[in-house]
Amino acid sequence: MSILVPRGNEALKLNPPFGLDIHITTHGSDWYWTVFSLFALASLGGLVFSRIGPQTGSKFFYYNYMFSTFVLSIAYYTMASDLGWTGIQAEFNHATVDDGGLVPGIRQIFYTRYVGWFLAFPPLVANFAVLSALPISTSFFTVLTVEVFVVSLLIGSLIHSTYKWGYFVFAVVSILLTAYNLFFSFRRAATSNVSHITGAVKTVTFGVSAVAGLMFLYPLSWGLSEGGNVIQPDSEAVFYGVIDICMFIAVPTFFIFTTSTIEAESLGLRNFNTPLFHSDNLAAEKEARYSGDTAVSNFAPTQPAAGTEPVSVPEPVATNPAAANAV
Repeated sequence: MSILVPRGNEALKLNPPFGLDIHITTHGSDWYWTVFSLFALASLGGLVFSRIGPQTGSKFFYYNYMFSTFVLSIAYYTMASDLGWTGIQAEFNHATVDDGGLVPGIRQIFYTRYVGWFLAFPPLVANFAVLSALPISTSFFTVLTVEVFVVSLLIGSLIHSTYKWGYFVFAVVSILLTAYNLFFSFRRAATSNVSHITGAVKTVTFGVSAVAGLMFLYPLSWGLSEGGNVIQPDSEAVFYGVIDICMFIAVPTFFIFTTSTIEAESLGLRNFNTPLFHSDNLAAEKEARYSGDTAVSNFAPTQPAAGTEPVSVPEPVATNPAAANAV
């Protein structure tokens, strides 16, 4: 008779943090597993709600929500498994876990986190851009400034020297540009273009304000963790995890529920449901070809109308003189 024994979290035993002085412990890994579960559940919930929720003619918002949460669930699964990291010597000797003799010590940097952000942020911004009917140029510019913010923090976290703070400044400038567009361009476009849709302007106003406010917490967390080595990696995990939950679960869930009853046609999204590589009138052509359950073949022979005799084709006139004179 076998005895059931709780296995526990063995991630750091199977994937030990070799060569690191400052790294997550089992407590940090447990928190990462918790956040992974939340993102996986949110992705599954978005899929279910897209099927049983109000069908408004387009699943664009649902797909973006599911993509972001699914990508981040992969990122947090990787970090919970103590994978997807590299070791960089810290600039300051404020926090340490193991004394490896090197001062400052080697800190664990999860580059997986930045890959997840790089993929998860654009769908989040795209949802608000589409809802507010934002011009495509401003939409692309906002997405690109977010990507510059993520890449700048990633590069800075992989640099040992004080030059890392130059990339920190680039990230902050990118956040300022993004926040400006969110606060002003998105809200102005929503007021001008979708004010006739109930609740659309309020959703955009609240959503972009929350996104802009949360974005300023990322460089703060970076400065305390990868940048300044002030807090332990476990505290870093909690700080980033709470921000990500608010940014990619709480705000998008509010967005999905408040826009679930908005018809896609009222936003001009009818073309989102047409085939990508086919003509716009494909649906009309299909409807014309099919009558009930019986398909009308394009190659069916044309039958003459009742009581109509076929018209005979006249014989060609002879052009040979000899044949013309023959009796």
